[in-house]
Amino acid sequence: MLSHDPTRGEVVIVEHEWSRLAEIEVTGGHPLGLLPDLIAQAGNLSLNIEIKNWPNEPDFDDSVEFAIEAAGYARDIDLVTCFHWPTMRDVRAARPSVRTGLLVDAGWDWRAARDEALTYGHEALALHHSLISDEPAAVMAPISGLAVLVWAVNDPELGIQLADANVYGVITDDPAAMVGALGEVPEVSPPPDEH
Repeated sequence: MLSHDPTRGEVVIVEHEWSRLAEIEVTGGHPLGLLPDLIAQAGNLSLNIEIKNWPNEPDFDDSVEFAIEAAGYARDIDLVTCFHWPTMRDVRAARPSVRTGLLVDAGWDWRAARDEALTYGHEALALHHSLISDEPAAVMAPISGLAVLVWAVNDPELGIQLADANVYGVITDDPAAMVGALGEVPEVSPPPDEH
């Protein structure tokens, strides 16, 4: 099921059946959705499927079964990511044909993330903008071989700097403003296929 957070109001999502969760409305009065339904409607749009699995959250699954199941829905054009790197190790081992990457939060060591990604065969890093915004080109140079996405980029000027530094993509809360600032979305080389 699709949700950014482990709870919706007072409802802890993992504690309820879909019949109950389907009644919950999110922004704009839309119901919660299911991953297979989203993928069926996505067409040629690539998805970044973020697995939510963090030890201090009420829905943490140390068996990683749900993450492996969710990754099984990913198509060749999709990317599966998570902040919890051990989860991604297990997903990578169980689903070697799925494109995977690591989410890297503010204050984390992007070099450790790079090393983890290269060691376990992930193809992407999704860095918090604060890790790269001061010197995008300097950070990009030692991350060769990995697709670098940057989140949450809501400043159009930063989006332009990142495009100039050849990041693979930006994750934004305002795609229209970002596309408006960039004009045409620049062409970037796809990440190397090393799997």
